[in-house]
Order: sequence, then structure tokens, then C-alpha cells
Amino acid sequence: MTAAYHAQKNALEDTRLKAPFDGYVQTKYFDAFEIVSQGTPVVSMINNDYLDVDVEVPSSDYIRREDFRTFYCTADVYPDQELPLELLDITRKANFNQLFKVRFRLKRDNNLNLAPGMSVSVTIDYAPTAEHLAVVPVSALFQQEGRSYVWLLDTDKQTIKMFPVKVRQVTKSGEAIVESELRPGEQIVSAGVNSLKDGQKVRILPAPSSSNVGQLL
Repeated sequence: MTAAYHAQKNALEDTRLKAPFDGYVQTKYFDAFEIVSQGTPVVSMINNDYLDVDVEVPSSDYIRREDFRTFYCTADVYPDQELPLELLDITRKANFNQLFKVRFRLKRDNNLNLAPGMSVSVTIDYAPTAEHLAVVPVSALFQQEGRSYVWLLDTDKQTIKMFPVKVRQVTKSGEAIVESELRPGEQIVSAGVNSLKDGQKVRILPAPSSSNVGQLL
């Protein structure tokens, strides 16, 4: 009798839904007395204290996740406010577009009227040691005397020079994370690197036309 009593008591407790946090019901998926399967969501709720922020990052950022340090976002409706974020998790598998989902938590500010569904821009700051990292095509790398280099283009003289880099990691998408003194906006050679020499003049090829499918023309 005791076992049967506890079984019925537990079954009764299972009919009561308890929210894991304070908030309000956003959507109700079923009406009273409807039969649903075990594990089926019946309501969706919105947390009064926190908002979750989801973004997708490319593999070049994903493989540098150990260098992530601080995060903040700005909302379209409050462009001058930098709102600190807390990193919750990063998916370990890329989606169809080869992007990785990163989820942050934003603590609500009573002075800001933010609501679920609003757009925000997320900024990720890297550790100081990561400031000298760059992402280059694997095809831009070549070796001499056991060291890795790229050809750096002098856009004024249209000549190239060897520029040392240290390869940190190579991705499956054909990119390499390198440690170097390369600066944003500088151009490097990405094809035919093994047939070039220091100081050689080169010609920059125009970008392929959007109608040139497969870049065959």
C-alpha cells in the first residue's frame, strides 16, 4: 500500500508544471485537458532577469575561442550603450553554412527597455597575445629553411617580399591561423607562391565577375 501511495503521489506531482525561473508565459502550445506525450513542450517562457543572445561565428573565430576574453553587445535602439555579456556555450559542430553558434547571457538593465527578439551587435575581444594573429589561405604559405612565409605585396611598387609567419593552426576549410606582424588591409599572394622570388614585380588580378561561375573565364 505504501509503494502504491507514493506512486500515485508522484504521478500527481508530475501533473504540476513548475517554472525554473521568474518570468511570464510567452506562448501556450496546448489547452487544458489535451493529451501530450512525455517531454513535449507545453509553454514557452521569458525570463524576467536575463536575455539570451545567439550569434553565429565562422571557423576562423571558432578555432581562436581559447583567446576569447570579454564580450559586449550594442542594441539598435541603444547604440551608445555597451552591454556586457556572459559566455554560456559554443556548439562543437558547424551548421550547414559552416558557422558555429555561440550563446551569451545578457543581464537585464531596468533602465533599458530591451525585449526578446530585438537585434544586437556582438563584439568579442581577444587576449593581447591574439592581437598578432591573422587568418590567411593555406595556399599563401610556403617554406624556406624550415620556416613559414607569405609574400607581402608592396602596392606602390607592385613588388613582393618574404614575410615570416608562425602557423598556429590549419582549418578544414583551407585557412591557416598565423602569428605575425601582418596588419589589417595588407595584401598577400594567395596562388603560385612557390614560383616567386623576393623583389619580383607582380600584377594584381581583378576580382572575377559574378557571372563567371566557377571562375573558369
